[in-house]
Amino acid sequence: MTIRLHLTPKYLKTPSTAEEWNRIATKFWEKLNSPNTIGAIDGKHILLKAPTNTGSLHYNYKGGFSTVLLATCDADYKCVYADVGNYGKDSDGGIFGKCSFNEALDRKVLNLPEVKNLSVTDVFTPLFIVGDAAFPLRDNIMRPFPGDELDYGRMLLLGTMKYEKYSTTQVPPSKHHHKGASTKILPPREEAVRVL
Repeated sequence: MTIRLHLTPKYLKTPSTAEEWNRIATKFWEKLNSPNTIGAIDGKHILLKAPTNTGSLHYNYKGGFSTVLLATCDADYKCVYADVGNYGKDSDGGIFGKCSFNEALDRKVLNLPEVKNLSVTDVFTPLFIVGDAAFPLRDNIMRPFPGDELDYGRMLLLGTMKYEKYSTTQVPPSKHHHKGASTKILPPREEAVRVL
């Protein structure tokens, strides 16, 4: 908790004004031709030894124990939101459904601009984050269309690849990411914060 209180304001600033969100959307447009995109979201499993007295809570679908980091990054690979310490058994969509970012989107308290035109058109849409099929399709959440023949689906996929690039460049490889690690394992929430 202390780590979160002291480091979050300095290193993990979620935009709080329409201007900040618009700057992120502009960067996604300039770098990826992805209009009205304000972030790419995904979950990252951080493997660990089975925590004592937790049963199967941290047991994930890949057959190991993990804690999940759910993060949203901007077009510059900067993390703008993170929810750490979730159980490995939980899906990305399930974690998102109960996280504070989803609640803020639902309650419309993120100060997102209502709508913005799609780059060089007269079509106006809400600003949105992109994720994979684990996330719900809503006004402020988009995901790639199934099938590879659709250009818009490819564009959204590039947005989700931003997150993958973030998670592989910002999360250093360590023995904690390999099954059977023989190092000291921190409690799940502390381990996820350490990785951030």
